[in-house]
Amino acid sequence: MKQRVLTGVVLLLILIAVFFAREFSSYVFDIFILTICFFASYESSRLFRKMGLYNSWIIAMIYPILSYICILVSLLNKLPFYYAIILQVALILLIIAISYFIFLIFKKQSQNELKTRSLKISLSHYAFNKSVHTCFAMLYPSVLLLLLTLLNHISLMYPSLNIENLDKLSFFALLIAFLIPILTDTFGMIVGSLFKGKKLCEKISPNKTISGAIGGIVLSVLVMACVFVIFDSTAVFGELFSNINLQIWHILVLTVFASVACECGDVFESWLKRRAGVKDSGEIFPAHGGILDRFDSHAFNAVIILLFFLVLL
Repeated sequence: MKQRVLTGVVLLLILIAVFFAREFSSYVFDIFILTICFFASYESSRLFRKMGLYNSWIIAMIYPILSYICILVSLLNKLPFYYAIILQVALILLIIAISYFIFLIFKKQSQNELKTRSLKISLSHYAFNKSVHTCFAMLYPSVLLLLLTLLNHISLMYPSLNIENLDKLSFFALLIAFLIPILTDTFGMIVGSLFKGKKLCEKISPNKTISGAIGGIVLSVLVMACVFVIFDSTAVFGELFSNINLQIWHILVLTVFASVACECGDVFESWLKRRAGVKDSGEIFPAHGGILDRFDSHAFNAVIILLFFLVLL
């Protein structure tokens, strides 16, 4: 327990440092997210391999960099949002096609893999399956976590909006994107250990309880209400929230959906680990496991937060 708390404090201090450094350059946060995606892709690839979904961890780890380049090109060239989606889909399809031909070209290696795994399928069939499985490792969690880089550049996403201090909205959006998963996980663990009760999904994650899930959501909503009030009381954020018509009930509703998404992300990763037959996705964080173990909630949560601000603006 002591090691877990110590590791948690260190991770929190790193996150605070990244937020502080972001005030000097927003791209510092992009690098932070890319680093998370880089290692998370390896862990995801490892989990899928243990599940029998053979893939290329190298291609999976390269994808976040290529994906970020597409996002950056879209933002800097002030392209409409749907252009970024088109670029991402094109990139994914291109990588699948290229990886398929790479697995065919390196025929000897692929045949050795077929022999080692005792698979009685054709080389082309194996190459296709491996390229698709590589796509799985690429998409989870990188494609979800990279949405945080869009939140990091809201002012670039909406260059036509003549709103003062719009760039400050990115700080607030990223803050709640990281704060809600932390609150949901922490309060869920505390309430669950105190009240215990019926398991949420015993076969997938035996330590999670319904009381913990509900407690995590309710207490997160209360804390986020306080966070909004604090920010709204300042001159800069108060004026900004007024200009974009951001009200406290928006944050309350957002927190409910985001907290539920966090719970789903946690359960989904637990399901992957159970299918893979491992306790943790990695060992990079003492007593906490791997990157995926720490940022599984953030991945699903990022989708909700981004959609909220897209609708709001």
